[in-house]
Amino acid sequence: MIIIEQSIILNISKELDLDDLKTDFIKSPLVSDAYLCYNVLTYHSEKFLHVPPLEIYYNRYYYFTRFLYFHTKEFGYDSGLEQMEFKVINEAETFLEINWSELENISNKAKTE
Repeated sequence: MIIIEQSIILNISKELDLDDLKTDFIKSPLVSDAYLCYNVLTYHSEKFLHVPPLEIYYNRYYYFTRFLYFHTKEFGYDSGLEQMEFKVINEAETFLEINWSELENISNKAKTE
């Protein structure tokens, strides 16, 4: 599993003119960048045609976990985001070849970088 570089995703977000999504978290680049990456991967995955759907999912999960981790550190617990986390995790069940250990590794990595 390879994490798509944040700079690549953020460049795509600029092409798509999605910078307005950052306004809520403008004071925290770690939070806003992770959210923007998650959003691009979720709603504009066609920009990554060379990346298999499972890899897109792993990357979405990585960036959402980073977003949640840094958001919680910066702003505190948010039950709505916790519900969203469960939704993202449940999407894994749509992939027959999902590796749950890999998902755990991704979660740990997202919280340490």
